[in-house]
Amino acid sequence: CLQMRSARESPACLQMRSAREPELEPESEPEVSSTSWSTQGIEVAAGRSITVPVVVEQRSLVAYTFSTAAADTLSGIQYIRFRVVTAAETEASLVDVSLPSGKGSFEAFSGMLMAVLDNEAGWSAVSVAVRVDITPCVQQCALEAYRTRVPLREAILDLDRQIGAQAASRIALEREKSAVDQQIEEVQAHLADLKLRAEQHDVSLASIDESTASLQREREKMYYTLKNAYIFVSPHP
Repeated sequence: CLQMRSARESPACLQMRSAREPELEPESEPEVSSTSWSTQGIEVAAGRSITVPVVVEQRSLVAYTFSTAAADTLSGIQYIRFRVVTAAETEASLVDVSLPSGKGSFEAFSGMLMAVLDNEAGWSAVSVAVRVDITPCVQQCALEAYRTRVPLREAILDLDRQIGAQAASRIALEREKSAVDQQIEEVQAHLADLKLRAEQHDVSLASIDESTASLQREREKMYYTLKNAYIFVSPHP
């Protein structure tokens, strides 16, 4: 268990490691409190504009979408100039686009913003649908960090499961190998015993061969003596 990240970790070690890594514990998705303003069909007369104040209480991500509805009788496409400026208008516009529809986002500090639906250059009235969502950056960052952590945590836990399965497989193989090693030791012990018995038989065979050779020599001597005993001896006159 001391080598917590070794490929040889046991399931018990994996549990201890998880206890030491609280980042792997499940967590709830952070709450995000967005402020929204929207309209589905506000009509902006030709040559006119509508300004809507947007309050930003703290540093926030401001997301917007807009789209026009009726078609211009001359071009067949209706445009609206959508602008977002500070209340004092001392700075350049944060957003300034002239399109039939659009969307985007920007970061804003606390203060008052003005969303302007500008149809001053138009020849006819324009029906516009607009939505502005204001999300505090702190909450948005927390949510994005959470969404980054979730798949990483799942991937790590999946790897832990794979490592645990490998550890369990290794334990099973170690047990099997231990049994095989024991069988090998038993076979080797039996083989050593057989070798010892074979060596003893070799000694016994050599002793028998030596004894047999001695007996054969003794027999040859006796047989020679026996042959000599048949030699004819003439009778005395």
